[in-house]
Amino acid sequence: MASDPPRSNPGQPGAPLHRLTEGNLQKRYVGCRTDEPLCPEGIRQLKQHPYPAVQRVYTSPMRRCLETAAVLYPGLSPQIIPDFRECDFGAFEY
Repeated sequence: MASDPPRSNPGQPGAPLHRLTEGNLQKRYVGCRTDEPLCPEGIRQLKQHPYPAVQRVYTSPMRRCLETAAVLYPGLSPQIIPDFRECDFGAFEY
């Protein structure tokens, strides 16, 4: 996964997804109940690929998403959209 190009949400060009967290590396379900940061590998991945310049940043309130926005667009204040949170995996989340 380290060499994957930036991904976008289907139907939303230029909408990067957050990168790896420790839970992702351990193959755990990470949803809206698990508010963990990006891991060092995830931050490295973000810095490895160029992203287009934008005028606005919209993000989930999740820590990993806020960190992604800060790494990619440090000069912009993201607008937090609560409905952008990940799914709730219930008992499957750790």
